[in-house]
Amino acid sequence: MKKIAIKLTFIALLLLLLITFPTFSIIYLLLGLYDVARNSGWSRDLLKRYFLSKGILTWVLSPLNVLFDIVSLPFVNKKIYQLSDLPKDYQAEVNEIIDIAKREKITEQLQDKIGNAERGMIFFKWYGQNSDTTLSVDDYHKPFKYIRTIGISIFNNKVSTAKHFGPFRPTLRVLYP
Repeated sequence: MKKIAIKLTFIALLLLLLITFPTFSIIYLLLGLYDVARNSGWSRDLLKRYFLSKGILTWVLSPLNVLFDIVSLPFVNKKIYQLSDLPKDYQAEVNEIIDIAKREKITEQLQDKIGNAERGMIFFKWYGQNSDTTLSVDDYHKPFKYIRTIGISIFNNKVSTAKHFGPFRPTLRVLYP
């Protein structure tokens, strides 16, 4: 019941914005539609998740994301990158981060900390600032030229994230086994 009330309140706010600021609202809706168009397989569920659920933050940031798409032309965001798509210096830093994670057995240490929980995440660096964590990995606290955030997620068996939207286009996530 609480979720329905929250969604109805959100929809009422959107309608109020549309009535009060119609031009702004229509432009924002169009920017959101452009942004969500980057996803394949349009469906009612996709639009509902983007505009009314897990994609709201991405929608709020859609003007910035569209701006980044425009200023990065003629290069088009590939959505999914291979490590080899990045410049060699970037690859070297990403590989260093992965090597440290393997050497320090971070996923095993994090697994021990989360116990039976479905998933866990830890940040060693957040937008260039070192984070105090329960796992001490000094190598992650040194300055990196390209990497600004270092976070590691772990999932217990047969658990994965729900479909979600990456909120900010100028960031890349690196997934490794």
